[in-house]
Order: sequence, then C-alpha cells, then structure tokens
Amino acid sequence: MDAATKTIGLADGQVVQADGIVIATGARARQLPALAGLSNVFSLRTLADAQSLAPELVPGSKMAVIGAGFVGAEVASSAASRGMDVTLVDTKPVPFAAQLGMEMGSVVAGLHAAKGVRLISSAVIEDFYAGEGNVTGLRLGDGTFVAADAVVVGIGAEPNVEWLTGSGVEVDGGVLCDATGRTSVPGIVAVGDCAAWFDAAVDRHRRVEHWTGALERAALAVRALLDSDSPAQPTRSSNATGCTCPPSWSPARTSPHRWNCSTG
Repeated sequence: MDAATKTIGLADGQVVQADGIVIATGARARQLPALAGLSNVFSLRTLADAQSLAPELVPGSKMAVIGAGFVGAEVASSAASRGMDVTLVDTKPVPFAAQLGMEMGSVVAGLHAAKGVRLISSAVIEDFYAGEGNVTGLRLGDGTFVAADAVVVGIGAEPNVEWLTGSGVEVDGGVLCDATGRTSVPGIVAVGDCAAWFDAAVDRHRRVEHWTGALERAALAVRALLDSDSPAQPTRSSNATGCTCPPSWSPARTSPHRWNCSTG
C-alpha cells in the first residue's frame, strides 16, 4: 500500500485506489515452532480450527492448554465441562491480571479450579515429549510432567501487518491508532486484531485480541474516517474501551458464561 496516494496493489497486479481506507486484516494465531507438524497440537482461530479440535473433546482424555488468555481460558472451561482432564499452563502468576487486575484475575483462576481445571501459574516449559507424530506430554522447569492426549496453544496472535512495511502507515506491534481508530495517515483507519488503539487508561497503544475490538470499535473508526472533525477520544457512552471480562465459569451453573464489565 502507498498511503500517500491511497493505493493498494493486489497480488494479481490490480491496483485499487480509494478516498478512504479501513485496515482490517486481522491476526493469526501465534505458534510454538517446537510443536509444528504434530497431529494432536491445535490452535484456535478459525471455524476450521474449531472443527479440527472438536473430535479431541473426549471425556476422560487429557488436555494440556498452553496460555490462560481468552482462547486458553475458554478452551479449558469447555473441555472440562465435557469431562476432560484439563491442565492450564500459564507463564503469568495470575491469569488476566493485565486485563482485569490481580483481584479479578484471581477470581477467574478460582472458578477454573472449582470446576476441576488444574491451573499451573508462573510456569516455564522446558521440553515436550512426542512419539509417532503426537505430543505425549510436557515437562516444566520445576520438573512437573503434564501428560496430554491433546495440546491447545493459546499464546496470543500476530497481527497481519507485514504488507504495510514501507507504506507510510506507522506500525509497531500492530497498526498504531488514536483512541478512535485514526492511523498516522489522514483518511486511513484500522480496526480489529491488527489495530493497536491508544488507551488513555494505560497511556499506551495496545491491541485487544477479543471480538469486542471488532464489534464495538468499528462504528467509531467509520465516524473518524468520514468526519475529520469527530473527537479524537470516544465518549464514555461508546463502550469501546475493550474492557471485557474473559469467557469463564458462571458461579451459578456449570456452563461457560460471558461477563461484560465497564470502566466506569
């Protein structure tokens, strides 16, 4: 893309020119190279990923989930509700502490434990064991061995922004935007998992790898694109802060439950 002329070159040689551009190229699941090509290792990003994982959700089978973020938490709760023996391995001391704070993160951890998910925090994976094309388990830094019939890797996502190199749009771990989706180039906005919007609450740009980033921020970005005089900060009623509690266990029932929260 050439941001100055607002032209985009396609792989087949076509060139598209526009008065305004919305960048919404999403992200792809981050992978662990050590597990590449093993048949019982899964990521969860697309419908096809979910369809591949579904046959592995067998009662009594062992599942190791690497990463206790949005994807890891939901997979762990869903697998446990289907009778699987689930171990959730995370590098952080408390899951979701960055998004929700230590106290609420501890609540989420407690709900997992109450439903039978074994949560191992502050973990360092030292090695994987494999045989005949399958992972059989992983060994942690403290010597703990986690057996697995299936492994789900949920360690975040990589934004699809490589194609913007040299375009004139500022990129740093995502397309850098103000609090309404405006990029560094007038007439170009970005939304969804590829976009790093400025968050005044933490005084930095950040990507929100959650469906709310696409659902709730699109209207703000379109307004910013069409109205150059629209405010650079969303109104408090816009609910576009990206503060959404993770899929987790409902304390009142055994099925996964979604919570929404407000920043004020």
